[in-house]
Amino acid sequence: MSTDSHGLDHLVGADTQIHDLPGATVLPAFDDTHTHLIFAALGAHDVPVHRARNIPEFLDLIRQRAAVTPEGEWIRTTTNWQELNLAECRMPTAAELDQATDRHPLLVKRGGHNDVVNTYALRLAGITEDTAVPPGGTIGRGADGRLDGRLIDNALHLVEHLVPAPDRAERIDGLRLATCGYAATGIGTVRDCAVTPEDYAVLLAAREAGALSTRVRALISALGLTSAAQVEDLLDVMEEWRDDSDPWLSVWGVKFGLDGGLEAGATEEPYACDHAFSGMLIWEPDALVEAVEAVVRRGWRVGTHAYGDRAVRTLLDVYERVLEGNPGLPAGTLVMEHGGLAGPEQQARAVALGIPVTIQQPLLHDTAEVEEGFWGPERVARLFPARGWIDLGAEV
Repeated sequence: MSTDSHGLDHLVGADTQIHDLPGATVLPAFDDTHTHLIFAALGAHDVPVHRARNIPEFLDLIRQRAAVTPEGEWIRTTTNWQELNLAECRMPTAAELDQATDRHPLLVKRGGHNDVVNTYALRLAGITEDTAVPPGGTIGRGADGRLDGRLIDNALHLVEHLVPAPDRAERIDGLRLATCGYAATGIGTVRDCAVTPEDYAVLLAAREAGALSTRVRALISALGLTSAAQVEDLLDVMEEWRDDSDPWLSVWGVKFGLDGGLEAGATEEPYACDHAFSGMLIWEPDALVEAVEAVVRRGWRVGTHAYGDRAVRTLLDVYERVLEGNPGLPAGTLVMEHGGLAGPEQQARAVALGIPVTIQQPLLHDTAEVEEGFWGPERVARLFPARGWIDLGAEV
């Protein structure tokens, strides 16, 4: 930047494009510190159910794809949709998805915590009325007590491990399309908070192909893991990715999930819609301490999803124990993702411990009305208290 109108002329080269825009304001590119580029890239070629206005349109989009997909092949949908935007204000059921296709296994994914699948997919996965519910997960049932196709959190893998990954060329093209979309809105860097080792291999290939239009900082996903031993295996895989000299692509650290999303965030008070339910903690605190310590002792950072206030309290307990057991950790090693419903006491505690928090106002735009059904308007109104965090001196 220069106050002299000719102060940057020495930077002009043969390939420089000059735009003379009097009165315009030029901003640096934005850094989106919690997003899901991988989901966006996968969705670039999936059934665009986010365009549907009601369940019949939702099913018709799937039906159109089924008509041109060989029988027995998986069909997937985009993930960036909300049931609130459907006229029925609910998710489709397995029985309804069967109307769209009973000749293909179907994965309808919404965000990172919820799947709905059809009967074909349930059958392939061997999910029956008698299937044990995984700890930290939910296998959904309808009002009649029968399976409705819904899978939440640690139950996702029951089906998702069966879905073949798209081929490398298709995935690279998806990353090209998705990163162009980010860049077009002024986002120059993304911190992707759920990248599997397989995903990272595709990101490396996309980088080599020149397909990335944004810089990517990847959190390698430990979601679905349940022990420090499993985390150690993940860390062994990550060893070859320590080089952070490439400004376009690097590994930021490891992502844990402590509770569910808006349907299963762990809260101090029962849910407004179910006074016997207060969400789910996916990890036992002692086990999570051991797992996080395995990560930081290898020199990586940690970002942990904590969406409800009980999860925030539990995570601060975990992080405090990790800090006590590992003195001298660099600032910013331990980060809280979301920090939902954190009150002044929890905020002050996080600041005192030096724990940054990543909050997302856009989630209120997308899901506030849905969340009011689970938590009630009073709690939703104080879900992401940005000003409270900032006034306390938090790194947001």
